[in-house]
Amino acid sequence: MNKLYKNFYSTKTNLASSPIYIKANMKWKQNATTVAGENERGEKLNQFDHPHGIFINHHQQSIYVADWGNHRIVTWKLAKNNKESIPVNFDAYGSKIYQLYGSVIVIVDENSKFLIISDIQNERIVRWSLQNQQDKQIVIPNVKCYGLIVCF
Repeated sequence: MNKLYKNFYSTKTNLASSPIYIKANMKWKQNATTVAGENERGEKLNQFDHPHGIFINHHQQSIYVADWGNHRIVTWKLAKNNKESIPVNFDAYGSKIYQLYGSVIVIVDENSKFLIISDIQNERIVRWSLQNQQDKQIVIPNVKCYGLIVCF
């Protein structure tokens, strides 16, 4: 089995029921800056409609958000001063290979070459190249996947 495929995890549990553990001694930074989605719900690039998944790529200084309600992936590339973000939109609603319908999870592969997306309503896992917009493929068909993980 291909290394990429065996690193996928799929489950039928609801994401909302997944526990989030916060240690009692954790402290929030008082001077934090919002870098994505700072406005009310909507479809503009600085808005989200039910964002479900987030992936932070430290190498590329990018944040990827699976915006379920807008059927898209929005990428925020952090500027050098870390106070601004430049949004990039992977917007495509539908069932063709270059389209999404209810994306809930997005991750980036270990070489930062591909987005791996759980395209829930189309019942598939897709892989989109970050280097070649024409390179898109279904890697796992016929699956309602609510979670993905890549082990590095």
